[in-house]
Amino acid sequence: YVSGSLEEIQRLGLDWCRCVPYKTGKLGGWVSENYLGVSRVLHWLYCCIDDIAADEVFETPLRNQRLWNLKENRGWLSIRGQDTKGCAEELRCRVKQLMDAPEGPPPVLPPQGGPANNVINVITNLRAMVSRLMKRSISEDDVLDAERHIKLFLSAF
Repeated sequence: YVSGSLEEIQRLGLDWCRCVPYKTGKLGGWVSENYLGVSRVLHWLYCCIDDIAADEVFETPLRNQRLWNLKENRGWLSIRGQDTKGCAEELRCRVKQLMDAPEGPPPVLPPQGGPANNVINVITNLRAMVSRLMKRSISEDDVLDAERHIKLFLSAF
């Protein structure tokens, strides 16, 4: 999702926002200024996550199954976690066989992952936590505030 975004920020060479790109899902070699830089742009990086994270909804066609096309048979199989490989006729036969099974058709699987709102909540809490941990000077109240935000982040994660 953010592929290329951190590279573009890095090319700007901003002293206050030192972003290093993700490498195959790992953050190796990152130091505190990299985490701080990314925390400054987190909301921008993930602002459209709810637009791309929605699961595709499949509505079972109302017409007879033998009239379904490849896409409809594939969709029916996919939401049930079944094999979707094959030509139109193979998928039509596979769907028919599963629909006519004595135990009934396989149940529809729940969506993979979680709601995009969970990701936004984690990002918001991460940003709040990092901003408290990266203060230049701290007081006893700041320590308590940071501890509270660490707990909020861990409970959101």
